[in-house]
Amino acid sequence: MQDAWSDAIKEAYASAPVDVVIWPTLELNHPTFNEPARVVVDQGELMPGDPPVWGRRLRIEAGAPVDAGQLVTFLACNLTATLPAADEKQAPEMSISLDNVPGLLMQALDQAVTTSDPIDVIYREYMADDPDTVHFKLDGLTLRRVTATMVRIEGKAGFLDLFNRQFLTDYTSQEFPSLAL
Repeated sequence: MQDAWSDAIKEAYASAPVDVVIWPTLELNHPTFNEPARVVVDQGELMPGDPPVWGRRLRIEAGAPVDAGQLVTFLACNLTATLPAADEKQAPEMSISLDNVPGLLMQALDQAVTTSDPIDVIYREYMADDPDTVHFKLDGLTLRRVTATMVRIEGKAGFLDLFNRQFLTDYTSQEFPSLAL
């Protein structure tokens, strides 16, 4: 079954000018990180720093949890992300793989796996002709089921699993009289 969300994205991509490149990005955040780890699918430019890195400077949206409204550096990386499909039987998941992972990102992830805290994920898309605007955003994801080698990281990012969540409220007819009708 094809969902309206996928149809809308396909329509937007089909109507975009052919000379405009879409930059998919990924932001990973964890309590052990000094700052969020951000990657972009692009060759990028050589960014000054210690050490200098290949990346792209893009503006984060005003309501972002970290660096709201700021220009930040996304590291150039080969990222493949499959957006979640609408499925009535299981919680939606996004498949993520990163190839040729920059050393800075690998070090940050090595620290994160030593704790039980989840890694928060935000997927954004920018257009090359408008790097100050997030044109598509998917947030509220948590990274899980991760495998890593020296040069590749694969994982699944999903939303809160409401199917299996325990709700602690007891609905009684004394508290909720309309239940007794």
